[in-house]
Formats: sequence, structure tokens, C-alpha cells
Amino acid sequence: MIRDTDIVKTFNKNAIEIFKQVIHIDLNDGRVSLDSEIIFYDGVIVVVALSGVISGQIMINISEELAKLICLKLMGGVPVVNIDRDAKKDIFSLCKLIIGNSCASLYENGVSMNVTSYGIIQGRDFDYMVLDRKATIITYEDLSEKMGMIILLNTKEK
Repeated sequence: MIRDTDIVKTFNKNAIEIFKQVIHIDLNDGRVSLDSEIIFYDGVIVVVALSGVISGQIMINISEELAKLICLKLMGGVPVVNIDRDAKKDIFSLCKLIIGNSCASLYENGVSMNVTSYGIIQGRDFDYMVLDRKATIITYEDLSEKMGMIILLNTKEK
């Protein structure tokens, strides 16, 4: 059975690789912590629900300024003033690559899961509380703009 630390390492590794390959931003290894109360950065939160051997949620929280930088790089240098529908689609596509590659890597190790739903939340001052456990939080603090990945997963025995 795969360990929780292996899952976290897989998502962290894929975030680093996708950022470097797709938008040419170097992320250092994320700082991992556990907490039941999560405060999101002002900006965009991509929420993906998973089911299967591993079920739960992955949330990727990107600050507004980093979201604009991502869109600038994905749109070939066109400045982004507001995070509109098209910008949100670009951000989601990047997050989908991170999550999809992570799921594929875990599948190669015998862990299957399906993306069951996804959504994008934009705004300020979001607090999220987990009542039954602690969430794994990966924070990339080396960026001038903030990004975090929140992992809330249940692992079922085969």
C-alpha cells in the first residue's frame, strides 16, 4: 500500500516539474505541514474531488498576482489585468496537468483514482476548517507570489 508521504511527494514533484516545463517558473521543494484550519491566499482556488483507492480533495491556491503571472506566460506575454473566465480556464489547465500527472504517477504504483468533479473559487478571505482530521498543506514560499497545495485524502485498503 502506498504511504501518505509518497502521495504528498508525488504531488509536490509534479507541481515543481509542471511549473518549470510549462511556465518556466522554478519552485523549490514545498514546505509540508499539517493543520485543520486553512487560510487561503487572496486569489484563485482550484478544487478537485477524487474517488477510488484514494479519495478526497486537492485544492491548489494561487495568489492573484501569481495567477496573473501564470496567465501572462500562458498567453504569450499578453498582460492580464483581471482574472476573467479565460484566465481561470488557463489556471485550471495548469492545475489539471499537476493533478493529472500526479494521478498517472500514482497509478503506475498501483493506486487508481478518478477525478469526479472540479471547480474554481475566486475571492478574498477564505477560511476552511477540517473537522475530522488534519489537511496536508504544501506551501511554496520561495515565490515572490504565493502558492499552496492542500491535500485532503482518504486511502482505502485494496
